[in-house]
Amino acid sequence: MVRQSKIWDVIIIGGGASGMMTGVVSASRGKEVLILEKNKNLGEKLKITGGGRCNITNAEFDTRLFLKNYGKAEDFLHSPFSVFNAEDTFKFFKSLSLPLVVQARKRAFPETEKALDVYLALKNALDKNGASVLNNCEVRDIIKKDNLIKFKDLQ
Repeated sequence: MVRQSKIWDVIIIGGGASGMMTGVVSASRGKEVLILEKNKNLGEKLKITGGGRCNITNAEFDTRLFLKNYGKAEDFLHSPFSVFNAEDTFKFFKSLSLPLVVQARKRAFPETEKALDVYLALKNALDKNGASVLNNCEVRDIIKKDNLIKFKDLQ
């Protein structure tokens, strides 16, 4: 059971693929992590994405070429992708014992070609690193007071 009065280092709103990845990285760095998910379970869409195969990223390792695919957002995305790029994505999943394979048009999939394996790798890493999850939790309001974030109306 998750204690709602606890002070967390990191609270992630949304337990999809990016929320799960953020939780894994944060918890593996020793942070107390809580993921708030409005659905019954984490990663529901992740389990079925890409027709069940899960196209994780594009295997273009030149960040400038990679970002050409994002139109007007290219400049905005340059900073985050200079910190964590496609190559880092490959390393991340390899560290979870889920190597990626490159297929047509530089699309990267889990070697198993199963989206469920991506979900399981992330979920297992969250569990291993002690991240907490609160399912069926919709965040309706966030209040900042005295340098703390408080949630009001968690449903």
